[in-house]
Amino acid sequence: YMVSGIELPDNTTITGIPGQTRLVFSGGSFMMRGRGARRVSLSNLAIGGAGNRITGNAAGRLHLEGVTDARIENCTIVGRSENGLALYGVSGLVQDCEISHAEQAAIFANDSKGLEISRNHVHDCANNGILVWRSIEGEDATFVKGNRIHDIAARDGGSGQNGNGINIFRAGSVIVSGNRITDCEYSAVRSNAGSNCQIISTSCARMGEVALYAEFGFQGAIMANNLVEKAAAGISITNFNDVCRLPVCRGDLIRVPQARTRLS
Repeated sequence: YMVSGIELPDNTTITGIPGQTRLVFSGGSFMMRGRGARRVSLSNLAIGGAGNRITGNAAGRLHLEGVTDARIENCTIVGRSENGLALYGVSGLVQDCEISHAEQAAIFANDSKGLEISRNHVHDCANNGILVWRSIEGEDATFVKGNRIHDIAARDGGSGQNGNGINIFRAGSVIVSGNRITDCEYSAVRSNAGSNCQIISTSCARMGEVALYAEFGFQGAIMANNLVEKAAAGISITNFNDVCRLPVCRGDLIRVPQARTRLS
């Protein structure tokens, strides 16, 4: 199905046949957008771009704002949009999806209100895998668990804001657990000003910089039971010039430190 400018009203449910139902962007200011709806459910869909770029201000191939209960399950989202999935002030679930080839991040979750991002396959993105951000520092409580993330570049460069499997910025009480993250330009998980963030039981390999990172202005951080293999450096809890306190680092295994050629 060639689609463009699809508004998703309250109680939208769109489901397809796995591997057979394809929604292809035909061009325009946005592809699919939901704003202020109570519930939006999308499942078993392949959502792509056919090389067409979004010309408006939609931040993702699928763009949701203020949706109280979003359910994105078993979908494939591919194509060179800014982000694969853009969520602003959304609660709900993103599960069992494959998201790839985004020009920024596969999933951009900003100002979430009880969101779970689990068991997704994220790969081949230009700048980041999963972003959990807030406009103003505060409690977020997003769960990021059981995802498989690999081949994340840092096309736009910088000093660590790009090239990460999972990036947390100003979002408090985020739990990152049980993920497998490999082949990232910078870090597997990088938390900046993420108070009470937990990075636990994550397995990562072949990182171009510090594998696990907590920095700047956090009040409480736990890194426990993680496995780091073949990274330029293992774990860094640093940049305490902005009132950082109460970090815990325990039970982690760091092996085969090794700088590598960065992704292009």
